[in-house]
Amino acid sequence: IVQGMIYLNGKRILHGELNTANILVGSNGVVKIADYGRACKLGKEDEIQCFIVDDVQKITKWYAPEVISEKRYGFKSEVYSFGLIMHQTITQGKCPVPDAQEIHKSRKDYGLFTTSEKEAIEVHESYIDLIKQCCDLLPENRPRFFTLKTDLMKYLPL
Repeated sequence: IVQGMIYLNGKRILHGELNTANILVGSNGVVKIADYGRACKLGKEDEIQCFIVDDVQKITKWYAPEVISEKRYGFKSEVYSFGLIMHQTITQGKCPVPDAQEIHKSRKDYGLFTTSEKEAIEVHESYIDLIKQCCDLLPENRPRFFTLKTDLMKYLPL
């Protein structure tokens, strides 16, 4: 997923709807990112975001805070969505924000990491820290996909 997002970012394309439903895994283990219906191509180097003009309520639980509050979507918004995907990988598919109503109650940590969820799958604490960085409320505090790739390679077997 990260490699695909690095490719898209390099082409200045925002996917716009990164979530587990749009991640396909083939029988050979090859992962592909699907559904580019909300994708947008960025122009000049100084343009770093797109504006969402349609109904963000449809997939609210996957959107970063800035997308919901300001309808502003950028590369770091996709890092946030990736953080939610990472969260699902360690909680056996549990969505960190179960429904769209929950997301408006509190943006502070969402209670993403309860003790029972941590016990669902044993992972290195640094992996959980990466998820928290990806899901930071402030886009500028989230890592870039290239940095994520480097960090994830430390924890994944080759």
